[in-house]
Formats: sequence, C-alpha cells, structure tokens
Amino acid sequence: MIGIPDHPKLIRFSEIECCAIAAACKCHWEIIRLFNGLIQENYLKLLPKMFLNSRELGFVPWNYEKDLLVSLAEEEIKRLKSGHAILWCGCSFETHIDNLKKIIKRLGKSKEV
Repeated sequence: MIGIPDHPKLIRFSEIECCAIAAACKCHWEIIRLFNGLIQENYLKLLPKMFLNSRELGFVPWNYEKDLLVSLAEEEIKRLKSGHAILWCGCSFETHIDNLKKIIKRLGKSKEV
C-alpha cells in the first residue's frame, strides 16, 4: 500500500525469479517433502502455486522457508547444468541459473553454486 513501508525482512521475488522457483518446485518434490513437519503441509502444497505465474511476490520467510528455497534453487541449478533439463516457460537456462543464484544470495546463503 502507498505510504506504508515494507517490513525490513521482506524478500521480493521478480517475475523471472518466481518462474525459476516454480520450475524448481515442479522438478524437485523430493526436497519439498523433506521439509514436511518443519513447515506446515498445507503451505508446502501451496508453495509451487504461489510462484507459478506470479509477476512479483513478496513475503517475510521463516528460516525453514529460506532453507527450502535455497535447497530448491541449488538443486535446480544442478539440474539445469546437467544438460538433461527442459524448461516449459521459454526462458533460457542461463536466465534461470542467474536468477536462482540471486535468490540464494538474497536469502543470506553464501554457498557457491
């Protein structure tokens, strides 16, 4: 809303970042299942839908959410670099990889991918 400042811990995701995370969610359900119990199951089911077709998304993630998003991003980067990946969105692999790396950096994880 106009005139109301963002929360200091707000994380914003651009349209292409949303696209990249949506692809990661679609291809890496095994990672999402690992977080069942740490994060509510209903939220985990909603997660891919939140990112799919979003022009922009912003929320204040819990630490477990950050860990989940970083894990998804890291695995998706590996998949894209493997040469056996397909993207249904029309984006290039490089675009997704670059944006997934931005997400990892923004979430405070400095692990080099």
